[in-house]
Amino acid sequence: MNRKKTDKERIEKSKIKHNIYFIAGLFVIFVLILVSLFFDKRIIGFISAHQYNFVYSFFYYFDFVSVAILIFLFYINFRDVIKKKNKNKREKKKFLFSIISFAVSLIVCHLLKFGFSRQRPENIAIGYAFPSGHATAMSSIVSFLKKNITIFWVIVASISLFGRIYVMAHYLSDILGGLLVGLIFNFIFYHLTE
Repeated sequence: MNRKKTDKERIEKSKIKHNIYFIAGLFVIFVLILVSLFFDKRIIGFISAHQYNFVYSFFYYFDFVSVAILIFLFYINFRDVIKKKNKNKREKKKFLFSIISFAVSLIVCHLLKFGFSRQRPENIAIGYAFPSGHATAMSSIVSFLKKNITIFWVIVASISLFGRIYVMAHYLSDILGGLLVGLIFNFIFYHLTE
């Protein structure tokens, strides 16, 4: 009985510690957004002066490929739930809440886009820039993924998000704003599964 209580207390302390780190991370992203607002134009100017056609083409097309890769990784993560082979209620709940987190965060993201009405660095894409819908979508479900899939997800998402800046579809602050929105909803909906 004492050992069970001790394990439960240890797990609870670990969750609290994790939550504190996560909230601290959100605060850091918020501060980085504020700081990056002062450097957005300089970063875009530097990239513009150092653009190469083959690198631009890589990032431009990788953006399309990355969406397919991320959908594939999401499918692999939840394939047993999708195929109805997994009877685990927690996994089904995680699957459902990951989709809800994705949808709600994108709705909020698009409302914020119209609220801020920030123009893109270059008019290569339709719509407003802040916050980035790509960053919001990619960060909104990351906690729901298994650890080995999360590593690939973060790598693909990082390349794709850097590419959004390189092709001048977004400023750095747009990407950070999208990450912040997605992670907030990720945090909320992930904790609803517990």
